Amino acid sequence: MQNSNQNEIAYFTMPKVGEQKSDIEDAYSFSSDRSLVAIADGTSTSFLAGEWAKLLVEHFCSPNESSISEIGERWEEWLRPLQQEWRKRYLKIKTDKNIPWNAKGGDKAHGSATFVGLKLQPPNQGGEKIWEALAVGDSCLFQIKANSGELISFPITNYQEFTTVTKCFHSLPDYKSHQPLHRKGSYELGDIFLLATDALAKWILTDYHTQSHRWRDLISVNEEGFINLVNQLRGDTLIEDDDTTLLRLVVIVESQTTKPPNGDHPDPNRPNPGNKKKLLFIIVALLAIGCVGTVIYLSIFNNKQNYNANQHQNYPANKVTTPEQPTPTVKTSPTSNNSNPPNYQILTIYSDESNNRTTIGCVFKKASDLQYPQQLWVHVPKAYLYKEETDKFIMTIPDDATPLALYIDKPEPEDLSPQDFAGYLLPGKYSVFKPRNSKTFNNARWVKVNFSLENKGG
Repeated sequence: MQNSNQNEIAYFTMPKVGEQKSDIEDAYSFSSDRSLVAIADGTSTSFLAGEWAKLLVEHFCSPNESSISEIGERWEEWLRPLQQEWRKRYLKIKTDKNIPWNAKGGDKAHGSATFVGLKLQPPNQGGEKIWEALAVGDSCLFQIKANSGELISFPITNYQEFTTVTKCFHSLPDYKSHQPLHRKGSYELGDIFLLATDALAKWILTDYHTQSHRWRDLISVNEEGFINLVNQLRGDTLIEDDDTTLLRLVVIVESQTTKPPNGDHPDPNRPNPGNKKKLLFIIVALLAIGCVGTVIYLSIFNNKQNYNANQHQNYPANKVTTPEQPTPTVKTSPTSNNSNPPNYQILTIYSDESNNRTTIGCVFKKASDLQYPQQLWVHVPKAYLYKEETDKFIMTIPDDATPLALYIDKPEPEDLSPQDFAGYLLPGKYSVFKPRNSKTFNNARWVKVNFSLENKGG
């Protein structure tokens, strides 16, 4: 689902309880350059609703020169070719003698669907990046700002606004479709957009209102996790039993600006050798980091002896919540093993939260060093962070991410060097204080993580 040269897109869908995937009447689509995404929810009481929803999203994501605001102004004209195509399919079914009469719909049968579509505009000459969205009904778009964790929702902003009757686009012009709403905003690298059909959208806003933050699992959820989450929500009657669809877009690469007549800006149709070199360097660096991290990770957590760590000075604690994982066993590295520096030990580190002493990673430590700091720096993407309180943030490292490098606690992260490497931090959720800006990458931050060298939770 991911393309290293474009925005990262993932999509998940589940049918109603007792139905098959082939029964789903939701639809989703995205353009080849991943600047256009859309979802639609076909209403189950209408005819060929899934077909109509699919026509809507595919048409929106097809190449076109019109802006979203122009489509919003001429929406009836924009719908017309889709309505004609749907009618062709309807007439084909109507005249098919192999289809039972009760499956052909009545003379006034038509399809209906809610819709939301998003377009990311390339940066303009001033460097501003604008998104535009079009929506009708109760399918919703959510934007999670990377620099603040702020949640923006459209077209519905309160869970109490959801009703049993909603506005729709209709497949026949005889039935008056509802005029779509239009909205625009700004976006930055690392921003995340979630497009959700009504059942999931309502739960997101409800969960946000109650401040349980469970909705944030959707930022990094995979297909298995999505299925488990929806099943749990249905079992707890927290979400309605309906076709449930999520499309997630993470902004990871800027588009080129268009070239003005004076030639001061690059031509988007002409390859930029500098960008290609930068991209190749980043890919090679990430592959190298991933390989090193994987080797060290496996060497640490396959050991079978326990090492009892000494008590060390306590520092103010950040609460850390991580997924339950098996507690690894560790041992002192043999002098003959050149994979680790001589006289160093691999120590397991644990959550510093008093009631949650789970394993969160490991550190390398000199045997003679008795004063090891219990705060370490870690360099993370902005997308992993969101603001919970005035000076408090939650850092979520996805379960499938490579363990992140830890560095010793110096007053300023800019003073760190490769020699200050201390160990690795496992994927999980961590409560951290206000992040520091990174001078290396605009879309990354430095944060401190607290830990304990003792597993007091047993």
